[in-house]
Amino acid sequence: RDRTRAVWAVYLGPYCSNGDVQLGVGCGGAIAAVFDLITANLASLFAGGRTATATLSVKMSKPVLPIPGLFRVESWIEKEEKGKVHLKAELSNGNGLVFDTCEAVLGLPKKAGGNTKAVSKL
Repeated sequence: RDRTRAVWAVYLGPYCSNGDVQLGVGCGGAIAAVFDLITANLASLFAGGRTATATLSVKMSKPVLPIPGLFRVESWIEKEEKGKVHLKAELSNGNGLVFDTCEAVLGLPKKAGGNTKAVSKL
C-alpha cells in the first residue's frame, strides 16, 4: 500500500463559495482547509501516528469553478528530514486543469526512545 500519495474527490458545495450561496468561485479558506486535511491525513498514514501541521502555504492560481462542483485533490510526500515531512498538493478539475497548489510541513510523532523516523520510508 502506497503511503506517500493520496487522491481525494472533493465536493465543494454552495457554502464553499465566495460568500454567496449561488454559483461562484471557491472560497480560499475552504480550499486551504481541504489542503490541510489531505496533507495531515497523508502525513499521519506515512508516519503511522499523529502529525501536526507546522506550515501550510497555498498558492491560488486560478478561480476554482464551478461552485458547487466536484474536484480532484492530490497530495504527495516530497521528503522527510529532521523529524518533519514535506508535502505538496494540488486541486484540479480532474482533467489536467490545476487551480491551486499547496506546500506543507508536518512534524512527525516521536517514537519510543525519542526517534522521529517514520514507519514507512520514502
